[in-house]
Amino acid sequence: MDNNKNTGQYITGGNRRSTEERQEDDFYITPPAAIDDLLKLWQIPVGKKIWENAVGNGSLFYKLKDLGFNVTGSDKNTWKQGFFVNNFLQNPNWFENQFGSKPDIILTNPPYGRKILNEWITKSLEQTRRWLVLFCKLTLLESIERAKIFKSQMNLKHVFVYGPRINPIRWSYVKEGIKLKSSGTAAYAWYVWDKTYQGLPTIDWIVSING
Repeated sequence: MDNNKNTGQYITGGNRRSTEERQEDDFYITPPAAIDDLLKLWQIPVGKKIWENAVGNGSLFYKLKDLGFNVTGSDKNTWKQGFFVNNFLQNPNWFENQFGSKPDIILTNPPYGRKILNEWITKSLEQTRRWLVLFCKLTLLESIERAKIFKSQMNLKHVFVYGPRINPIRWSYVKEGIKLKSSGTAAYAWYVWDKTYQGLPTIDWIVSING
């Protein structure tokens, strides 16, 4: 197979070809530079406890660590050794049980299945002391069920939309060493909830990508 052809089908959110199956457990790797993009518009408070509750292979986790943040990673799967194993939707209060208090921030790229994502948002908001920060498709803003979540909570504070396309990549292709060169076919954004905030979210744009 030509590794440089039809690369859009390897990107999460694209129009997958009929021969391409959905990636197992929606595991698509977020470029670590996405953290730099987030920090252009929202500063992660220093010294706060961060839980990445869908850590995957640690692409965001290690970037946060390198920047000096206090971050703990867990995942239902062992995509890579060195992280805690926990199924967040089945055991959402794992962090509090493990460390004696809830994290100040939950930050991750969550699974994208509609029902799973709705439950992920609701339970993450319950389990974080203050902030929930998610890297998701722009279509997160769609659907009647999700609109009900937004309306009932009213603490989605920021939406930072990517102007240029950013490429979360299928884990299976990373393992095979396939390098993708084309831009993705889906639009992404960083979403920041603040449980002390009540109101409508502000929108800003990430106009360039680091890395």
